[in-house]
Amino acid sequence: MNCRFFLGTYTSTLGHVDGCGPGIVPCEVDSRSGIMTTVGEAVAVENPSYLWLNEKGDRLYSISEICDFEGRDDGALNCFEVAEDGGLRLLQQRSSNGPGPAYCRGEETGSRLLVANYVGSNVNVYPIAEDGLLGEPVSSFKHEGTGPNELRQEAPHPHSIAVMPGNEIVFVGDLGIDQLVGYRLDGLTKCIQKEDALSVRLRGGTGPRHFVVQGALRVLYVALELSSEIACIRFDGDWRQVGEIEYISSHRKGDEATSHPSEILLSPDGRHLYIANRGIDCISGFEIGEGGSLEWLGDFSCVGKTPRHMALSPDGLLLLVAHQDSSSLDSYFRDVESGALKPTGESMAAGTPSYIEFC
Repeated sequence: MNCRFFLGTYTSTLGHVDGCGPGIVPCEVDSRSGIMTTVGEAVAVENPSYLWLNEKGDRLYSISEICDFEGRDDGALNCFEVAEDGGLRLLQQRSSNGPGPAYCRGEETGSRLLVANYVGSNVNVYPIAEDGLLGEPVSSFKHEGTGPNELRQEAPHPHSIAVMPGNEIVFVGDLGIDQLVGYRLDGLTKCIQKEDALSVRLRGGTGPRHFVVQGALRVLYVALELSSEIACIRFDGDWRQVGEIEYISSHRKGDEATSHPSEILLSPDGRHLYIANRGIDCISGFEIGEGGSLEWLGDFSCVGKTPRHMALSPDGLLLLVAHQDSSSLDSYFRDVESGALKPTGESMAAGTPSYIEFC
């Protein structure tokens, strides 16, 4: 089975990467063999480090992780038309309403795009017109505060966004202030309103980066970049935290191993959790038990360097990993019963890859 995907790459140098990629590359992978190939021309856009494909599959959105756009202290958002053959055509480029965007994601109806500006410390909501173009922001909230890590938490740094099942509650993971900041999404206007009673405070200095929701269990799993941990947070029916937050190591390599977790994801059946550990270059797997508890399955070594992002094929049989600092995309077979990963032996050269979005 061939599965198409788009690959975002870093194109220029930032503090954490010497970008050498071409932009966004249309690709496909054979989920039986793990062989990956490009299937079209790359689209040259600067630092498209995060992508989101709408439900129809005819519009692709990306951030441009930059801090100077059209002469302003700003990042950028890009909207592309997706052709039937998977080719891309740039339709629009506009301000992200703040420098250094890190994340973009549509809400369930596909009529709004939510954007987190890491450097700009704010969260914005953009209306999506019927033709897919983005209008002016209808909501914008600037986070406040600092954390104990003076180097990384000198200011708020929104890093991820997720809309909870039901399309009413939004959480924003802020690495700079150790919080999942809670918002309520208006069903009519699709504006968001900050709601402090929903927010979750994590242990100081942990640095929440990305998170996933296990909707059936009402549990959020958070990748903590600064403490190399996973936070397990349980919620009631109204998405308010219940009980104490559980913290477990993101790997079993030992306390002396330096790790900075990046991506975290769930298997399609919701039974297994995976987290990418940069520094020690491994993907750690966990089985999700009753009540959402995590049981370690193993630390599966990467065949490349610095796993920045990873994604499972739609059938869950294959894991693709974007290795930023070895400029490679590598595939791994996944045992759907045990959750174990095994390298396929297939690799594709890709300049400083940053994000994988399956179609």
